[in-house]
Order: sequence, then C-alpha cells, then structure tokens
Amino acid sequence: MTQGEKNWSGGGGSAIDSIWQVRGVDGHTYYVDRTGTVYTEQQIPLDPAFPTFS
Repeated sequence: MTQGEKNWSGGGGSAIDSIWQVRGVDGHTYYVDRTGTVYTEQQIPLDPAFPTFS
C-alpha cells in the first residue's frame, strides 16, 4: 500500500495478508503483522474511516 509519502508493506491489504489490531495492557492500540512485528498507530498509515478500539 502506498499512501502519500508512506510505503507500507506490513500487511492488512487483504484477508489473506492480515494484520492484527490488539489492545495492550497499557491501554494503547497496537498492530501486529504477519511476521510478528508490532507497530503503534503512529507508525502505520491508517484510514481515518477505520474504527480503532475506544
């Protein structure tokens, strides 16, 4: 996925290339890609229309 100046290849573009949205015990939302790499909301290009945990 390419959006603006960010080039994203960590997954989430389709059902077979999923990315997990998880709530940490610290209350923050994290994203885990197919390799187990963990990202914060600030590190990945999120669609503002996509709901996060509230």
